[in-house]
Amino acid sequence: MDVNERVRAINPNIAITYNGAHLRALAQKRLVNFFTSESHVNPTTGYEDHQIQARYLRPLGTPFDIQNMTNIERWDDSTLKSEAQLELEFSQAIAQGGRVSAGTQLYPWGEFELAAASVLGQAFDFIEKRLPFVAQAHSVPYAAVLLQDGAPGTGFSKITTEPGLIGTFSALSGLHAQFDILEGRNGGYALLSGYKIAIIPNPEATFEDPEGQKALQDFMGKGGKLLLISADSAPSGKLLHSIGLHVSSHKREVIEGKMRNPGAPGGFPYQGSLVLLEGPRVRDLVTLRAGDEDLPAVSLLTKQIGYIAWPLGRDYYQTGYPEWRGFLKTALAALDSDAPYEIQGPANLDVNEMERKAELLLQVVNAPIQRGLPGLMPHVWSLAPISEIPVSVRCPRPQEVVLEPEGRPLKFDYEGTSVHFTLPEVRIYDIVRIRWE
Repeated sequence: MDVNERVRAINPNIAITYNGAHLRALAQKRLVNFFTSESHVNPTTGYEDHQIQARYLRPLGTPFDIQNMTNIERWDDSTLKSEAQLELEFSQAIAQGGRVSAGTQLYPWGEFELAAASVLGQAFDFIEKRLPFVAQAHSVPYAAVLLQDGAPGTGFSKITTEPGLIGTFSALSGLHAQFDILEGRNGGYALLSGYKIAIIPNPEATFEDPEGQKALQDFMGKGGKLLLISADSAPSGKLLHSIGLHVSSHKREVIEGKMRNPGAPGGFPYQGSLVLLEGPRVRDLVTLRAGDEDLPAVSLLTKQIGYIAWPLGRDYYQTGYPEWRGFLKTALAALDSDAPYEIQGPANLDVNEMERKAELLLQVVNAPIQRGLPGLMPHVWSLAPISEIPVSVRCPRPQEVVLEPEGRPLKFDYEGTSVHFTLPEVRIYDIVRIRWE
């Protein structure tokens, strides 16, 4: 604070930040002009770290940089990233609404590491061609993952360290869901009303903050939908009461068995526990077999509230089973909140819908969804393109649909409220611009 005041006394217009600045209050008090986050490719979050941090920072209303580096895991190792890898990582940050901040080593005698500087230059050239299609645009709010209460800012460390949270984000990304990450006491409660669905991956959290309880009540009162995901314990009674949900009872069922899968005739094993909620209007959507009994794993508690009784995020992080991702898709579909788009592509597409005057900009990144084994993360030397991807986007009737940055017009059909087209190919990062004026 003292350093900040002294510097601004000399130059009131100087831009100030620091590595790890992410508190909304800091920006509101003008202690920082933009946020910055050091993002790494690492065995915990793999290649998803950049977009996870961007989804946390972008709702806060302050410009933010995703700091990157030319080495794989540490600033001082000798594993120089390839051009393709840097292009991919930069793309994840830009496509999710951030800016790129990257550099390389400066030797004591005043020279840069020339090989790294050359790769950086090529990667920046790649990104600069795409900057006109994110400028003055902002991400469309749809779903918000709401983190449990804690001291303001603690959620920032949790989003890239807690398996249950990382698995939830990864599953949502694999479904190409449009989502942000809100931390209640870091401005999240004030922002919640702008979303259609709130996802709470730790509903056993107390949400004792009166501001949080009121935010949830107002959100539900205005028609917002809620999806609770069990963290292997019963949801907080205070949370359930704050959203007007009266559950007659709950019980914990330990289960072990095999899940049926068309691609694996013998099924695959699972074990764990379901925390079941019982009430007068509960409708089962997906069941898991436990002995001779089918137990509800995904339920619709009311027309506005869905519930996943299984710790989906944690188990998806540990196993990668696409069926857990399917559970999440079923739950979201049951809440029927008019998703802004639908993409029939593989899970390794990172997607973000942006908007600006009279147009939508669908950002699509071909990103390896993988986490490394112990040791260094693998290099990305090249990316296999993904072709012929059917896409539907809710929007007014468009005048044109164009693939950018190459400026290629795409054929499209329009039916009622959505435009339909086929994305011919995504190599690393492409943008579909949908213009109606």
